[in-house]
Amino acid sequence: RRLGEVGVTRLAWQMNHPAELDDAEGRLSQHAVGYQRFREADADRIVMRDPDGLTVILFHAGEPAPTGKPPASLYWYH
Repeated sequence: RRLGEVGVTRLAWQMNHPAELDDAEGRLSQHAVGYQRFREADADRIVMRDPDGLTVILFHAGEPAPTGKPPASLYWYH
């Protein structure tokens, strides 16, 4: 979607433990799903697209944010 249009552009799922992200990566590889893994200071994440082109992000935050919100970099990822 373009800026200002209504609709969902991405979904983000927070993992409770880093091992859950590793398990997800193993399953994606096993089923030949295309994805990218990013290890950054504020979060470790896997980014992929669903069949409709929607961006799906699985992430584990390095440190919980005091506000309870996801890491800021998730809001800027394109």
